[in-house]
Amino acid sequence: MDLFPCDGFNYTNHFNRNLYQEVIEMTSSTLQLAYGLLLILFLLFVLRIVYFILLKFYGEFRSFLGVMIEGSEYYWKWRWKRMHKYGKIVYGKIDKYHSERGWALIPNLKNKLHYAATINSNSEGIRGIREKYSGGKVLFLGDSFCFGEGVDDHETIPYFFEKNFRNVQSINLGIHGYGIDQQYLYLKEAISKYKPTLVCFVITDNNFRRNLMDFRDYAKPKFVMKNNKIILINAPVPKPEDFIKKNFSMYRVILELIKHFFIYYGLNKKENIQTNDYILDKIKEATDKIGADLIFVYVNDARRGLWYRTYIDKYFIDYFRKKNIKYLYLEEIFGRKKLKDMFDSLSGHFSTEGNKLTADKLSEFVKSEQILK
Repeated sequence: MDLFPCDGFNYTNHFNRNLYQEVIEMTSSTLQLAYGLLLILFLLFVLRIVYFILLKFYGEFRSFLGVMIEGSEYYWKWRWKRMHKYGKIVYGKIDKYHSERGWALIPNLKNKLHYAATINSNSEGIRGIREKYSGGKVLFLGDSFCFGEGVDDHETIPYFFEKNFRNVQSINLGIHGYGIDQQYLYLKEAISKYKPTLVCFVITDNNFRRNLMDFRDYAKPKFVMKNNKIILINAPVPKPEDFIKKNFSMYRVILELIKHFFIYYGLNKKENIQTNDYILDKIKEATDKIGADLIFVYVNDARRGLWYRTYIDKYFIDYFRKKNIKYLYLEEIFGRKKLKDMFDSLSGHFSTEGNKLTADKLSEFVKSEQILK
């Protein structure tokens, strides 16, 4: 007797078919899971690319907006009025009104905290605590990069430069926000008094735009072309209280930013270059008159986007070469990546290390040219 009648049913085939179907279903589920994971990874990859594109666009937009803002005097007036209105004055803690240059460092500052840095000034409003200068003197002029924004007194370019020489004293006349016009006026005040062996300007591409303005952190003097002659206007400089009473509209701010964009990228380009040429020529005349050596350290913003690139870098380098003026072009020396790493993200200026690297390169150049013996 057959204990396992099959009645025509093949158990082996049935088992194999079920096993085959289970394998197919399992494989299908596995493939679906794999496809799902691949799709997720692909989407993450795409999102990553989009993120970097947006980040790049954001960086480009910021640099583009910075170009428009930096040279718009109306924007700075509007900003200044709002800061006073809401009590958010930053530079007022270390600055005072100056009738010829617009603003200057407050004298006799003692361990004043500014952007996480300690600032001291002597009785003449020069950064540091030294009151008397002797030996070979080096005048440093410029904006916040020369001043040392975001670093202590002993971490600036002038300070590190002095440490590389014997019997040489650096005099830091850098003031934040200055254009080359204000730097030149400061040089006129100081050069006959200190009779330096070397005059060093630490300038930035922003300085070109500031020369076109009559207001930045305060009202400022301005050189303009009039009847084919360059003259100084806004002298004496209007006092801060004159602007407290004025009203500035956001609508006008936007219009002025657009206007400056066209000015910066070509409108009145020839006149702007002529004005800058005039100021730089005057600087060279002043140093030649006393027999001092002259060096420019040129800092361009390596963090900027492609939209930022204009004729200004080329203008400065071409001018220095044409006039046979000694200069250091930092991007050319360090490379863009290294120069970018020299910036501090908090202050937007050189870090302590960035200042030291710049001062060391400047010192090497001065020694190779046998300027300070």
